[in-house]
Amino acid sequence: MAKITQAAVDAALRTLRAAPDALLKTRAAEIATIQTRAQTTGVLVGGGEAVADATPENPRLAFYEAQYDRWSDADKAICLWGEVRDRLLGNDGEDLNRAEAMEEGAILFGVDEQGNPLIANGGSGPILTNMNYPNTRNAVLFTEKDGRQVPTGYEMLSNEGEIRAFEAFTGKPVVQPSEGFVPSFQDNGWRGIWCESGDNPVWVRYAYVCPGFVRARLCDRGPQYRVPGLGVRRLLRVLKKS
Repeated sequence: MAKITQAAVDAALRTLRAAPDALLKTRAAEIATIQTRAQTTGVLVGGGEAVADATPENPRLAFYEAQYDRWSDADKAICLWGEVRDRLLGNDGEDLNRAEAMEEGAILFGVDEQGNPLIANGGSGPILTNMNYPNTRNAVLFTEKDGRQVPTGYEMLSNEGEIRAFEAFTGKPVVQPSEGFVPSFQDNGWRGIWCESGDNPVWVRYAYVCPGFVRARLCDRGPQYRVPGLGVRRLLRVLKKS
């Protein structure tokens, strides 16, 4: 990270004013180079100095930056691209790795109420289908390593605000109806996803769609409910690294 301070610019200007005529053109060119570089390499101004990032953008981020460019102005004001980038790359890129491992591509679709970027797995239908809520939640939140359960870093969509944000970004329901039927289950296109409802709930929130729905409807079910068309959309909440 190279730094261009106001003091450096001022010093160059003082030298320019005191320089013999023979050096005027040389010094002017140097100052123009400094100022041009400050304007074209991602300058952040704060604390009385300008800081230019001369490091090329990580090419793995281009996919997510393109999605960020489609965010609403309100979401961009809450979380700047530089913050999204730094969070994805923090801790040796652990969240970038998690995003890239998500099913059918990752969708960076907005921020939560605390301003944390949200990434969901791609695809039109639910994943981890035909399981009840406890088993689905456990499969999303944990994986087995060396004989013990360890957190995956993933979550389930947790509230209507996140569902509506996903639908607004994609222009489609959070999960799309199917055509035809699943063997032994005439679903009439019905599809749904479990939503985070805590550990051992009496009732569980889920979102569902049928043909003709432009967005999902939310309802409650008992945690042991299980049908082939009901699954989950995996979520990655990109938290600030300590």
